[in-house]
Amino acid sequence: MFRCYIGRGSMSTTDLETRIDDWVSSNVPWSGDTVAHTLRQRNTETDGSGTDYHSIDVRFELDNSKSNLLQKFEDKLQNKVAWYRLAYHSCGHDDENGGPCSFDPSDDPEAMAREWTDKDVTIPSGVPEFPSEAYSN
Repeated sequence: MFRCYIGRGSMSTTDLETRIDDWVSSNVPWSGDTVAHTLRQRNTETDGSGTDYHSIDVRFELDNSKSNLLQKFEDKLQNKVAWYRLAYHSCGHDDENGGPCSFDPSDDPEAMAREWTDKDVTIPSGVPEFPSEAYSN
């Protein structure tokens, strides 16, 4: 599963949705998927007074390598949005005795993460972070 957090900056929500839809449709969705591939608006504060950003969870059949899927995502958004965080992990929780999502390589050796920010942009505090070890995979 890929989990993405995105600060769209000056890009319209419609353009962001189109780019994400293109990424999803150019790959094969996982056949057993129960996760809706829907871009959701979030806020860094529960009362909505913080910074808005978007998130989406997406699962694919791994016809392409994980790094190729990550690269396709980055090609769609890098230098076009203000920032993003993206991570992958294999979903053991789909198994009968599986647990929750973990992007920690000590739980899932295949877990990996990427992060990008435009110059002079900082990812707002309050946006979920992935374990630092995932960025080295």
